[in-house]
Amino acid sequence: MKLKRFRYFIFQVLPLGGIKLSFSNLKQYYRFLSAIFLLTSIGFVGVQAQVTTIYSQNFGTGTAFPTGWTPSGSSSWTVVNASSSTPAPPFSGGSNMAGGSSTSSRSVSYSNNLSTVGYTSITVIWSARRSSAKTLTFEWSADGSNWNTLSITDVPSNSTWAWINGGTGTAVSLPVGAAGASNLSFRWTCDTDGNSGAYRLDDFTVAGCKLPDPPGTITGNASICAGSSQNYSVINVAGVTYTWSFPAGWVQTAGGTSNSITVTTNSTPGNVTVTPSNSCGSGTASTKAVTILAIPGQPGTVTGNSSPCVGSSQSYSVPNIAGVTYTWSFPSGWVQTSGGTTNSIQVTVGASSGNITITPSNACGSGTSRTLAVTPVAAVPSQPGTITGSNSPCLGTIQTYSVTNIAGVTSIPGVALQDGQSIRGKELIPFQLQWEQTQDQ
Repeated sequence: MKLKRFRYFIFQVLPLGGIKLSFSNLKQYYRFLSAIFLLTSIGFVGVQAQVTTIYSQNFGTGTAFPTGWTPSGSSSWTVVNASSSTPAPPFSGGSNMAGGSSTSSRSVSYSNNLSTVGYTSITVIWSARRSSAKTLTFEWSADGSNWNTLSITDVPSNSTWAWINGGTGTAVSLPVGAAGASNLSFRWTCDTDGNSGAYRLDDFTVAGCKLPDPPGTITGNASICAGSSQNYSVINVAGVTYTWSFPAGWVQTAGGTSNSITVTTNSTPGNVTVTPSNSCGSGTASTKAVTILAIPGQPGTVTGNSSPCVGSSQSYSVPNIAGVTYTWSFPSGWVQTSGGTTNSIQVTVGASSGNITITPSNACGSGTSRTLAVTPVAAVPSQPGTITGSNSPCLGTIQTYSVTNIAGVTSIPGVALQDGQSIRGKELIPFQLQWEQTQDQ
């Protein structure tokens, strides 16, 4: 069948539930089948969905070195479109990396800041073809500088394409240090052994088990009341379980290992922590710091006039505490005019005596109240009534004068004197005056 007949080939993948996949050319089709073959053979398909390809290279159909690939040695490696990897599938065909016939040592490396952060169980595999008995040395590096040799089972020297590691498509596991690397790099070296011959490689694939990403911000209250029931959650990701931890003494009451839980708190502050995990392991946890709110204490002394005039506007206050609201109450007839539930208010004074009471509260409840006893003072007294008493007293006599008494009012006697007259009296009602004659000196 000619290549062009595959240009818009639709492949029905029955094991995947009838999913239709489109391929623009035959090489893409072969590459897809190779991947299915590889993942199936190493037990990843349908079992460990988190195992993913981190990097793959099949060298296309040209002769240019892909990004990150660098040859070295007296007889360098080249990218060639000859002796293509066959059969296709499971191999991709097209171009491949070839170490030409030479008796000299030659190397080719891949280093391009390949990150395996967030992955575990890193594996590699490639297809190869040997036409000589030359020994291949395979090395890996977590940073592109410090190299480690890894023993592999190479393909036979029979000029036939096959998968390394026994030809079954089983990937080679890298040591633990390959996981979480910032620049995972690889190097292939054909050692000098006095024999000519070529080594070719194709379909190089790096795979890993993908750990779940950090859960992100934990939603829920950061300032809470002791003994309250609280809800905390993160955005859910399919296939991920969530392990929650809390300050000592807190009790989870619902949610299990889901992304949303309920917990009963106590008086211990600390961190709410959630750790995501899947079949590959545990990812990076997210944390939320929580503090415990206490019922507010009794306010300080109420500042303000305890004997205000009736009808006057007065200010009363207590020292402010952040996060606390204040509820004020007053004797009957008093009217609050401003301040609301703050620590400082204004009020119009009524005629009733009693207590000004202020009660502190927050989300956890109300604290002990503070009071100030107040006794209003009447307004400036009006003019007294008619003064009763003699308006023509005899000289030297004692006379009594009075006005109608008003509770709470003090009378100060005031008499218009003539020359030679004086007053002896008390600030009382009634009061007495004694008139005396005095001589000029």
